[in-house]
Amino acid sequence: MFEALNFVCNHFWQDQAHPELVSLGQQLNAAGFGADEVADALQWLRGLTLASSCEAAPSSGLAALAASGSALPATGLRAYTRREQHRLGVDSMGFIHRLECMGALPMRLRELVIDRAVAVGASGLTAAQLKLVVLLVYRSLGYTPDDLILDELQNHSRPPLCH
Repeated sequence: MFEALNFVCNHFWQDQAHPELVSLGQQLNAAGFGADEVADALQWLRGLTLASSCEAAPSSGLAALAASGSALPATGLRAYTRREQHRLGVDSMGFIHRLECMGALPMRLRELVIDRAVAVGASGLTAAQLKLVVLLVYRSLGYTPDDLILDELQNHSRPPLCH
């Protein structure tokens, strides 16, 4: 499924205009992805579309979410359920926390990222998989992170930058 989601992210979700899911499914099939992989990816994207439409209008972006008081206070702590811990793994939870500390992931976006990461169904997401989830969540809300964050999310081959 992640190969199909990566293909979608790189080829279709660069702009604000997202193709309809039926059309997207046909294009993924034409690109050679298997029927099960396409179905899983489309189901995941449906969930993302539904969840992101509940969070904020596409034009509101991260600044509006932060301004609405949804940013986590510096002393805040997110307690993960056992299911979330199992699905995310320690490295993914650490990466999410790091994005929060950098101001790149306010509370509402964090919850959307966790929801979509858990919806994957696999345990112990890899760093590349979680970065793809974060990037798709950002793009579903029409938000483009700053260049340093974007570079880190798109470059899976090198270790994370120390801050």
